[in-house]
Amino acid sequence: MLRQRVSGPDDPATLSLLNTLAVVVEGEGRIPEAKVLFRQSLASLNRVLEADHPKTLATYSNLGRIAVEQKNLAEAEQVFRIAIEKCSKTQAPEFPTSLAIKENLGSILGMEKKLPESEKVLRDPLGIELRKGGPDAPITFHVEEDLALTMAKAGSAAEAESLYRRAVEGATRSEGPEVADALYNYADGMAILGRREAAFQRLQEALDHGFSNADQFAAEADFQSLHSDPHFENLVSMARKAAASHP
Repeated sequence: MLRQRVSGPDDPATLSLLNTLAVVVEGEGRIPEAKVLFRQSLASLNRVLEADHPKTLATYSNLGRIAVEQKNLAEAEQVFRIAIEKCSKTQAPEFPTSLAIKENLGSILGMEKKLPESEKVLRDPLGIELRKGGPDAPITFHVEEDLALTMAKAGSAAEAESLYRRAVEGATRSEGPEVADALYNYADGMAILGRREAAFQRLQEALDHGFSNADQFAAEADFQSLHSDPHFENLVSMARKAAASHP
């Protein structure tokens, strides 16, 4: 890279270009290459910036996200734990970056079925976001969805459903595009809990609100219990038709 040869790897312009290149490469689906570039960027950022600098923490988040995409949850967990440790040294708990990193860690712990710790990690940012932004802030209902999924996996049906309802209500009041995703996630939780009728109802509502990712729908492992019902294939077909009509 010419800029790196001329200015050095730790030059701010080089770092900016390196991060931009990593994002572009990731967008092209070249995930292993993007991971190498983000790691190179992180090594330089840790040398020239404060440990909790937003650019440094953003790069940790990028690496954690890529690890999840590669289904390497142990690595993702480690990356986000390091990021939280760096945040905690200088940032207040309500700092937006700290909250986002905690949400990511809590979600990953849930994926790993480390449910008690996932619940503990997620309750902290949820409480702060409810105080700061209220129930209609996107970050609030995103954390509610993450915590609801953890509670569904733990078998806490009443709390899971309450959280999912709050998330859908918040997404609806915010008048953003997240309502369909919130309903889809609600269906996911109901399927985990064995609530087939409720799962089908929420899936239908998600489609009615514009959800059209048929591939995600058909491949969702949590919907395995629904596959034997002809209604499931009908809903997948509806999602495919919706996607085809809005390419």
